[in-house]
Amino acid sequence: LPPLREQEKIRQEWLRLRLERVLPTLMRRHGVSMWLVICREYNEDPVFLSLVSPSVMAARRRTILVFHDRGPERGIERLTLGGGSNGGLYEVYRDPEMEGRELWGEGQWALLRKLVEERKPATIAVNISHTHAFSDGLSAGEREKLESVLGPWTTRFVRAENLPLEYIAARVP
Repeated sequence: LPPLREQEKIRQEWLRLRLERVLPTLMRRHGVSMWLVICREYNEDPVFLSLVSPSVMAARRRTILVFHDRGPERGIERLTLGGGSNGGLYEVYRDPEMEGRELWGEGQWALLRKLVEERKPATIAVNISHTHAFSDGLSAGEREKLESVLGPWTTRFVRAENLPLEYIAARVP
């Protein structure tokens, strides 16, 4: 086996390829305009570790990953509200008024609302499932907060159901 640092580079490249090649196909197949993966430290969504760099051990306080389909030409926008860029794989989405300070708490929720209102997704997939554990990572408390913050946008919620499962299982073409 290669040294651990080399293994991490290999796994990081695999992740990049999965995010660039697999995720857009799956989001479009399932009619998902925006996918939200929301988790807290010590209560990570089951799909979380397959979406972040191998060096990431846990969510940072609250980490919100946002995947927004901008169309076949522009691809999937990958944003993180809380946490880091994962080696440049995500754009760290911050409030310009809070420059230099880590985003957390109510600031995250307000910024998520702003982001959704700017992008106006037709559907918003959330990880809720009665059937599949890997598709059921949104905790009850986070769901309640998400619904209260997004208000009328909750009419666009769809269950991710097979999206996380197929993402984890897919091979990179």
